[in-house]
Amino acid sequence: MGPAVCKVSSQMCVEQLSSSENNRRELEAAITSLKKELSFEKQRGSEESNSIQALNLAKKEANELAESLQVKLSEMEAEVLKLAES
Repeated sequence: MGPAVCKVSSQMCVEQLSSSENNRRELEAAITSLKKELSFEKQRGSEESNSIQALNLAKKEANELAESLQVKLSEMEAEVLKLAES
């Protein structure tokens, strides 16, 4: 090989290495970005899960209160009927 061929060949090698380095950096940046996005989505999912649990608890408490009020209403209606009969 003549000196000109070696020079072109080494220039191509440098360009390929530079291109590979750029690709590696881009991939690392993409991976970092995806890791951050994944972390954010996990956090959001956890918060949504906590919200759902809180809503389920509130629903259960509301149902228990409604049942208790229904029992009291039935008792009061029975009292009114007794008073009306006497």
